Amino acid sequence: MLSKYGYIFILLMMMTTLRADDIAKVVDEGNALYKKGDFATALRKYKDAENIASKGKDLILFNQGTAQFGLKKYEEAKELFKQSSVLAKEKELQALALYNMGVSSYLATMNSKKTKGNLENKIKQLTEVSSNFRNAYQKNHRLISAASNLELTNEKIKQIKQIKKMMEQQKKQNEKQRKEMRKKLKKQLEKQKKTTEKTKKRKKEQEKESTPKKGTNDIKKEQEPQSKETKSLGEKMQKRLDKQQQAAAKNVKNAEKHQRQASDALQKKDMKKAIDEQKKAEEELGKAIKNLDNKKSQKKNKNDKNKDKNDKRNDKKDNKKQDKDKQNKDNKDKNNQKQSKPKKEQEKIDKDKLKKSTADQILQDEKKNKQQRSILRQGRYIDVEKDW
Repeated sequence: MLSKYGYIFILLMMMTTLRADDIAKVVDEGNALYKKGDFATALRKYKDAENIASKGKDLILFNQGTAQFGLKKYEEAKELFKQSSVLAKEKELQALALYNMGVSSYLATMNSKKTKGNLENKIKQLTEVSSNFRNAYQKNHRLISAASNLELTNEKIKQIKQIKKMMEQQKKQNEKQRKEMRKKLKKQLEKQKKTTEKTKKRKKEQEKESTPKKGTNDIKKEQEPQSKETKSLGEKMQKRLDKQQQAAAKNVKNAEKHQRQASDALQKKDMKKAIDEQKKAEEELGKAIKNLDNKKSQKKNKNDKNKDKNDKRNDKKDNKKQDKDKQNKDNKDKNNQKQSKPKKEQEKIDKDKLKKSTADQILQDEKKNKQQRSILRQGRYIDVEKDW
């Protein structure tokens, strides 16, 4: 951890000998609080010191960065270390500020909701982390941990790039499978429509004839294989990792169920029931095909649903507002009546509570990884390829 370095307090002690006693006192108080783990109070002390100091702000900003790091506010810490590195005149302090900036930036990146699932953005930010460690080592070759962390960060970038490549390949494979499955479902839907039309035609023929010449066995023999084919397609789709195919598989399963019930109805020569079930099978197959449409269509449907929800929420708020206005008017009228009548309390209007999404505990997995744990400490020297 940063508190193990010792650099921060040695530099500040050297700095305070050149200043007024009141500045040195504030800084010393901040250092003592920092050592105790009271980062919030230490941060306030360092800010007080910054307000009254005319020199040495590079060191005070560095201390503020370590305090923010202790509070796990990595973005804020990163910015403070960046400011410190810019203001610092000595290479040793520049190196330390750049190194701590790298550590803070790494944790900010891995703990950010913005980079979750966005591998391209994560690679970009980790590349900046790598640059911080490289620059830190260039400023001070004795800072061996910078070289070690540079290697670890580059390895992490390499891993993410491999994952990104695999995901892109999987995406292409899923798209190919969706197109193939959509084509098969459309073919299956056409078959079902033909069978349904045949059933309708047979029903009309039977209604005209006093003694039906044709039965339903031929249609039943046509319907049963379709049911088996639909079932097979549904089972294949359920095994896919693609969420769109899994969603469509539910519709296909329902379609197969209605096809079986249509076959049973044909067996019993219940034409009306058979036609109803066949139509339902067609509807489910149609829904499955829509679920396999491209993501733009899916996104549009999602946006439409969100819009409907927002409209309903706004309508609900408007209705509540109208009820409240009406109630206020009624209460006002009642207050103008005889004072002997008791006043009624105004009804409370419940407000919609907004749900706050909790941040994913990304660092939990990172702590389990040995390499990622190493990036937080000044480890032993690791011989790395100096690609800088």
